[in-house]
Amino acid sequence: VDSTIYLAYSTSITNALVAVMSPVLGTISDHYQSKKLFLGVLTACGVLSCIGCSLLPPDNLWPACAIYVVGLFGFHAANIFYDALLPGIVSSNEQADNVSAMGFALGYIGGGLQFLVCVILYLVLENTNMAVKISFAFTAVWWALFTLPLLLNVPEIGPPEVSVSDSKCDTEKGPSFGAVLKFSIVEVVDTFKQVKILSNCALFLAAYFMYIDGADTIISMALDLGMSLGFPPESLVVILLMVQFLGMPMTLLFTKLVSKIGPKNGVLVCCGVYLGVVVLGTVMTDIAGFYALAALVSCVQGPIQALSRSLFTRLVPADSEGRFFGLYNIIGKFSTIIGPLLIGTITSITGSTRLSVASLSCMYLL
Repeated sequence: VDSTIYLAYSTSITNALVAVMSPVLGTISDHYQSKKLFLGVLTACGVLSCIGCSLLPPDNLWPACAIYVVGLFGFHAANIFYDALLPGIVSSNEQADNVSAMGFALGYIGGGLQFLVCVILYLVLENTNMAVKISFAFTAVWWALFTLPLLLNVPEIGPPEVSVSDSKCDTEKGPSFGAVLKFSIVEVVDTFKQVKILSNCALFLAAYFMYIDGADTIISMALDLGMSLGFPPESLVVILLMVQFLGMPMTLLFTKLVSKIGPKNGVLVCCGVYLGVVVLGTVMTDIAGFYALAALVSCVQGPIQALSRSLFTRLVPADSEGRFFGLYNIIGKFSTIIGPLLIGTITSITGSTRLSVASLSCMYLL
């Protein structure tokens, strides 16, 4: 119970930090044209955190929480700069769709392989503590190894978006970091004002806030739902692996469909499938049904993320990718509030997990 509480609080703290800092980090990266630098530093935070976890003795909750917060922050914040690199390496909207989808597809297969190795270690080694330590160390190596090609080969294209030329803060080497930080905060406020003017961007972010919350809640609460229905843990692990490995081909196949119907309609199709998953989840009674729902989720989990990113790329003003994707990530972080709150509140009032799942339908109907 204690570990669950610590994990929940640590995750909440991290999400709050990312939500507050992401637009400022994005604006700073736009000014310095340093997305890859920020990506590398934040990835290093995650890698070192995994190494730290591999060295921790058991039952050290406070140090583990501190390391977890640093690592999770590094992961989520690094994704801001990873996403912001996309507009600079594609030459058309269609190419943006394909590259975004391929990124998520390869992410699913890579994440699935890494998770499979960790599961095998856990099952094979008699000392489970040692298996967990080795898994963390393996994750650190995996993370660092597959980040290097991006840092070494992916170009960062585009001129600096803004110029901070205040004589009070200029140095021989240009504006001070403090001046850029102050300017970045002003730019964050300006970004919110721009979103109000860009009506399509505002409408998209409002819709994204709702539907991605529903999708994230389904993913994060799926195992808890399966356990509450009495399904064996072994089956749930198999389902996790199935979702990971089906995610790649399903994302690529969906991209072919989107080339005919467009990313907006593709997102609407994904929302329709998620709505069907919610409805079917309220009447599902056996493990076969749970497998079927997991298969449906694997069909749209990657596409809804990839299409949302490529659709937002179309709406972002040129050379403002960092700060707008910072705002995009803020929406993603704060959107994790409503769904779990609905699940928890309705379950506590009614005692029914199925009714709480049904409440998620409003995320897609709105």
